[in-house]
Amino acid sequence: MANIIIESSEKQVALLRRIVKLLFAVAGCMWLVKYILQFPSETTMQAFVIGQYQLYLVLLTLWGYDYKRETGRYKALQSMCKSLNTQAENISTQDIHQANAERYFVVLTKRTDTKGGWFTIIFTWTLTVAAVVLITRQLLTILSLM
Repeated sequence: MANIIIESSEKQVALLRRIVKLLFAVAGCMWLVKYILQFPSETTMQAFVIGQYQLYLVLLTLWGYDYKRETGRYKALQSMCKSLNTQAENISTQDIHQANAERYFVVLTKRTDTKGGWFTIIFTWTLTVAAVVLITRQLLTILSLM
């Protein structure tokens, strides 16, 4: 029995993981700039390093929040499996609604048939956009040094 909520959640989780990995990769590559380029002053270099720390704070918060949500999904599925005495692949959309566990399966977009979850979506997108903005700011700093 296919579960629409779980399947759409898995696709969104995979997409979010790719986005987070890409952002971490770009942020990690920017550390090389510290050793390759000459900074005009110690203050400029410190500002760049502080910008990197801010970026990592946002990225680690995004990653940690996603990990917390994933743990919640597993716990919700485990408790539903125990209470229904079935395996996870047999959990239906109705079972998720009855267990009031939809919020664990909302990642990037909200399904119309789920309750709640707006905070999760807003928080995830805010952190993702903040990371992109911080990466852009760091890239502009790098370009100004060239």
